[in-house]
Amino acid sequence: MSDTRRRVKVYTLNEDRQWDDRGTGHVSSTFVERLKGISLLVRAESDGSLLLESKISPNTAYQKQQDTLIVWSEAENYDLALSFQEKAGCDEIWEKICQVQGKDPALEITQDPIDESEEERLEELPETSHLVELPPCELSRLEEMADLVTSVLSSPIRREKLALALMSEGYIKKLLGLFQVCEDLDNREGLHHLYEIVRGVLFLNKAALFEVMFSDDCIMDVVGCLEYDPALVQPKRHREFLTKTAKFKEVIPITDSELRQKIHQTYRVQYIQDIILPTPSVFEENFLSTLTSFIFFNKVEIVSMLQEDEKFLTEVFAQLTDEATEASKRRELVNFFKEFCAFSQTLQPQNRDSFFKTLANLGILPALEIVMGMDDLQVRGAATDIFSYLVEFSPSMVREFVMQEPQQTDDDVLLINVVIKQMICDSDPELGGAVQLMGLLRTLIDPENMLAPINKTEKTEFLSFFYKYCMHVLTAPLLANTAHDKTSKDNFQTAQLLALILELLTFCVEHHTYHIKTYIMNKDLLRRVLVLMNSKHTFLALCALRFMRRIIGLKDEYYNRYIIKGNLFEPVINALLDNGTRYNLLNSAIIELFEFIKVEDVKSLIAHIVDNFYKALESIEYVQTFKGLKGRYEQEKDRQSQRLNRYRRDARSMDEDEEMWFNDDEDDEEGESVEKSRTEDDFSDSYGKYMEAKKGAANGSNGANSNGKPAAVPPPPASSTAPPAVNNSSASSAKSTALPATPLVKGMDDLQVRGAATDIFSYLVEFSPSMVREFVMQEPQQTDDDVLLINVVIKQMICDSDPELGGAVQLMGLLRTLIDPENMLAPINKTEKTEFLSFFYKYCMHVLTAPLLANTAHDKTSKDLLEGSTKINPVCPDNFQTAQLLALILELLTFCVEHHTYHIKTYIMNKDLLRRVLVLMNSKHTFLALCALRFMRRIIGLKDEYYNRYIIKGNLFEPVINALLDNGTRYNLLNSAIIELFEFIKVEDVKSLIAHIVDNFYKALESIEYVQTFKGLKGRYEQEKDRQSQRLNRYRRDARSMDEDEEMWFNDDEDDEEGESVEKSRTEDDFSDSYGKYMEAKKGAANGSNGANSNGKPAAVPPPPASSTAPPAVNNSSASSAKSTALPATPLVKKDTPLFFLQMCPRATRIPAFSVSSSAFSLLLTLLDRLANCRPAVPRWFSVLMVAVATWTR
Repeated sequence: MSDTRRRVKVYTLNEDRQWDDRGTGHVSSTFVERLKGISLLVRAESDGSLLLESKISPNTAYQKQQDTLIVWSEAENYDLALSFQEKAGCDEIWEKICQVQGKDPALEITQDPIDESEEERLEELPETSHLVELPPCELSRLEEMADLVTSVLSSPIRREKLALALMSEGYIKKLLGLFQVCEDLDNREGLHHLYEIVRGVLFLNKAALFEVMFSDDCIMDVVGCLEYDPALVQPKRHREFLTKTAKFKEVIPITDSELRQKIHQTYRVQYIQDIILPTPSVFEENFLSTLTSFIFFNKVEIVSMLQEDEKFLTEVFAQLTDEATEASKRRELVNFFKEFCAFSQTLQPQNRDSFFKTLANLGILPALEIVMGMDDLQVRGAATDIFSYLVEFSPSMVREFVMQEPQQTDDDVLLINVVIKQMICDSDPELGGAVQLMGLLRTLIDPENMLAPINKTEKTEFLSFFYKYCMHVLTAPLLANTAHDKTSKDNFQTAQLLALILELLTFCVEHHTYHIKTYIMNKDLLRRVLVLMNSKHTFLALCALRFMRRIIGLKDEYYNRYIIKGNLFEPVINALLDNGTRYNLLNSAIIELFEFIKVEDVKSLIAHIVDNFYKALESIEYVQTFKGLKGRYEQEKDRQSQRLNRYRRDARSMDEDEEMWFNDDEDDEEGESVEKSRTEDDFSDSYGKYMEAKKGAANGSNGANSNGKPAAVPPPPASSTAPPAVNNSSASSAKSTALPATPLVKGMDDLQVRGAATDIFSYLVEFSPSMVREFVMQEPQQTDDDVLLINVVIKQMICDSDPELGGAVQLMGLLRTLIDPENMLAPINKTEKTEFLSFFYKYCMHVLTAPLLANTAHDKTSKDLLEGSTKINPVCPDNFQTAQLLALILELLTFCVEHHTYHIKTYIMNKDLLRRVLVLMNSKHTFLALCALRFMRRIIGLKDEYYNRYIIKGNLFEPVINALLDNGTRYNLLNSAIIELFEFIKVEDVKSLIAHIVDNFYKALESIEYVQTFKGLKGRYEQEKDRQSQRLNRYRRDARSMDEDEEMWFNDDEDDEEGESVEKSRTEDDFSDSYGKYMEAKKGAANGSNGANSNGKPAAVPPPPASSTAPPAVNNSSASSAKSTALPATPLVKKDTPLFFLQMCPRATRIPAFSVSSSAFSLLLTLLDRLANCRPAVPRWFSVLMVAVATWTR
C-alpha cells in the first residue's frame, strides 16, 4: 500500500450540501463478481477496511476536476468524490472509467449534459412514457424502426433510452438476421431501411452496442447493411474487399488467438469509420466519438500485448538484422515495425516511454543503422519513419547511441552519417524524404533539447562528436559543388539539396556559436557558400545570403575580420549590381543586409565597404542605405580627427614604432582605430597599411621590432596625470582597500612593457580563452589573491593613465571574453563554466567592483522625493575619468546580469549592489547615469521575483524617480530611458512592482502627462483591485454564517495555477493597510501553542464548504507517517486576518511532506517569523513556506 499514485481521500456530500471526509486509502479498479462489472474499490490505509465499492456504470456521468478530482453521483442526493494525491493516479483511474464507458480520456465529463428544458418536459410526461417501445423485428416494420432511430438522434435522453432498449432485448442480432433475409430476397427497400437503422445505431455512440455489432459473428453483416446506401445506384462491395482483397500478413506467426481477433476487429472497424461511413456533418461530428475511442483502446491493447510478448519481438529483431533474410521478408518486417510504432502514438506518455525503452533494449537503433543503408527504397522509407518516431520520443537516447559508435565502427557507417547520406542521395525530385531527414538532424543537433541531458556534458560531447565525425559528410556536396569558385552543377534538384544543407548550417550558426565558428574559419566555408550567389536559382542565392546575414547578425568581431580579410562582400555586391533595377526579393534582402550594418553601426564593416565598394554603389539612389554608410564613415573620420588633435600637445616627431603603436591602439568595444600622423587624403588606405604592419610585427621575433629592439608602448602624453587612488572604504571587502597598479608582468612598472604584455595577453585570450581560464583557476593553490592574473588585469584596467582609457577598454573586452559562458562550450574539463564562474566571483569580483563601492561609500542625504525617504549615497569624486571607468565596470556588470544568472544574483543581494549603482544616478555625467539605469533595466527585464522583492524592500525606485523629476521637462535620452523602464513594467504587467510604484510614488508622478505610462500603471493597479473584488463577490453567494473552522477552510482554498489573492472583508479605503493586519495576525498565530487550539485539543482538517464542485484535496504526506492524517484545527492566522493574504497560500494539505527533524523545523519557523516582521511585502513563496512548515511541524 505504499503506492502514492493510488492514494486518495473519499468524500460524500451530506444533506447540508457539505463534503464529509470518509477516510484515506488506496483505490483500485477490478472486476467484482457480485456487482457483475468493473468497480472502484478503496481500502483504508490504516486497517485495510473497505471504504468504497462502486460499480462503474455505463450511464453514470463522471467528471474530472482540477487534475486530481473525480466526482460523480451514485443515486439521487448521493454524490461521491475521490481526491488523489498525485495527478498520475487520477489519470490512470480516469482512463479506466472512460474505457468502461467507451469515452475519450481527453474529455473531462463522460456524459453529455442534460438540457434543462428537455429534462422538465421529460418530468411532465407520464411514468410509462419513459420507456422507448421498439417495433417488432419484422420486415414490415423496418420503415417504422428506421424512422424511430432517425428521430431520436437530436435528443441525448431519447438516444440513451433507445440504446438501453436495444441492449436489453438483443435487438441488434435480430436486425442483422433480417438483413440476411432481405439480401436473399433482394429486397432493396428493406436493405435501404436497414442501412438507415445501422447507421443510426452507430450514431447512438454507445460502447456496449459496438461490442455486439463488432463481434466476429456480427461485424460482416454490419458492413453488409452499410453497403446499401439509398443514395447509390449500386451497392458497394465492402465485404468482398475485406474478405478477398485485404490480406493479413504475419511477419512472425502470432499464436495468441485473442491478439489475432483484436487485430482483425481493429482493422475492420477502422475501415468502417474511414471508408464506409460518410463524413459526418457539423451536427453529427460528435456522434462517433465513442467509435474513435473504441479504435483507440483496441490499438493500445494490441501494442501492450505485443510488447509483453518478448519472444515475438526478439524473433522479429533477429530476422530483421540477419543477413540471410530475404529482401521481401525484410520489407515486411520493417513495415510491421513502422505500423507498430504508429500504433504506439496512442499510448499514454508513461506507457509510450516503456514501449520505446523496450525497443531500445532489444536493439532497434543498431537494426535501423543496417536497414537504412540498404538499397530498397521502401525499406529505407519505412526505416526513416521509425527513426523519426525514436527521435521525437527521445533525442538524447539517439545521441547517446551515436556517441558510442566510433569506438566500434568507422565513420562511413555511423548512424547519423547514414542519415545524412540518405538525405543527400534522395531520389525524389521534390526531395520529400530529404526534408524529413533534415528536420530530424536539426532536432538531434538542437541544444534546446539538451537542457536535461542523460549525462551532464551531453551538449558539449555531442556537438564535439558531430563536428568531428559528421560535419564533413554534411558539407561534402556544398564543398564539391563550389570547388573552383563556380557551381559545377546548377540543376533544380541539386539546388534544392544545397538549400537544405544551407538551412542546417544557418541553424548551426545561430545555435552552435563556438563549434561552427571554428569550422567556418578552418574550411573558409563562407567563401564557398557565397559562390552560390551566382546560381540561376534565386532561392539558392537567397539561402547563401541568409547564411551570411546570420553571421553578420551575431556582430562578432572574429567573423567581421574574417569577412574583411577575405573580401567576402564582393560576391554580394556583384549580385546586387547584376540584379540591376529589378525590384525583387534578392534586391530587398541584400539592401536589408547593408541597412543592418548601417543601423547597428558595425564600424569595421562600414569602413571596409566604403573604402572598397562605395564607387560602385554610389549610383544607387532609390534607397539611402549606401549614402548612410558613407555618412557614418565620415562621422567616424571626423571624430577620430578630433580625438587625434588632443594628442598633438607638442611638435615632437615620432619614429615609425611610435606611429605603429598609435595605429594599433584601438577601442575593441566600438571597433575604433586611431592613427597619429595621417592626413585626411590617405584615410581610406588605413586598413591596408595597418594589416601590413600587423603582419610584419607578427612575423618578427617575439616582441621585437624591425631593428631588433623589443616593441615598446610609448609613454603617455606629457600632460597625463597619475590615476587617482581608489579609496575602497566599503566595509564589505578588506582586501580591496588598496589597489596598487600591479603590472601584468610581475614587478614591472614600465608602461611600455605592460602595454606589450597586454597585447600578448589579448592574443592568448583570442586564441584560447579556455587555456587562460585553466591557468587562472590553478593559481590560488600557489599564490595569493593580489597577484592573480585576472586581478592584475582588473587593476591595470582600473589604473589606466590614458585620459581616454583606451587600454582599459581593451582590457574590459578581454575580461568579458573570459567570463562569457558562450565560449565555454568546449571546456577543458567538463565543468569549466561552473568552476570558473565560482572562482571569478570568489577571488576577483571584489576587485572589479572596488572602485564602484569606494565611490558610492559615504552616506549623505540627497534631495528627498517623499517624506521619510531612504538615504542616498552621492558620487565622490565625479570627474570625467572616474565616470568613464565606472561606466566600463557597469558595462561588465550588466553583461554579468544577462549571462550569469545565479552568481551575479547572489553577489547583488549580498553586497546590496543595485543600491550602490543607483547612487550614480546623481552623477553630473549623463552617460554614467544612463549606465546605472541600464543596469537596473536589465535586472527588471529578467522578471525575476527575487529581484523584484529586493527592489521593493530597498525602495530602489526612489533615485530613478528623483532623476526623472530633477530632469524636469527636458526631452533627452535620460528622460526616454526612464520612461521606457516604467513602460516595460506596465506592458509586462509586473504586478508587485506596479503596486509598489503606485502606492509609494504616484502622487509625485501623476502630474506627468506628456506620456500615458504612469496613468497606465495606475489603471493596471485599479484593474487588479477590481478583479480581486469581483472574485471576492463570487464567494458571497449566500448569507449563511460560517463557523470559524468553515471560514478557515474557505480562506485556505485557492487556485494554485492562477496564483491569485482574494481579500475577504476589506474596503478600498483600507487596501494599503493589508500587510500590517496580516503580520499582526501572523504574529499572533506564531505565538500560540504549537499546533493546538485554544482548548488544548489537537485539531482536525476543517470540513469543506457548502459548494459541491471541489472537495478538499488529499493531504500530501508520506504514506508511512500516521500522524500526518490528522491536522490541528488551529488556523495558521487569526480569524480576522484579511482573506486577501490567506488566498495567497495554497492548501497546506497539498504540500508534500519530507522526513526532517522537528528541531530543524523549529529553527526554520523562528527564522521565518523574523523575516515576516521585517519584509515590506508578502511574496507568494513566503506564504507557501509558512503554511508548509506549520503543517509539517504539527
